Amino acid sequence: PVKGIFYCVIYLKPGYYHRVHSPVDWNVLLRRHFS
Repeated sequence: PVKGIFYCVIYLKPGYYHRVHSPVDWNVLLRRHFS
């Protein structure tokens, strides 16, 4: 198992391209939105 802290912020302004391209295979397990 991999141990560590992982952090990712992805923000695309509304109207911008709607797909995210990444060089790795990953899944979002937890999502939080702060405004």
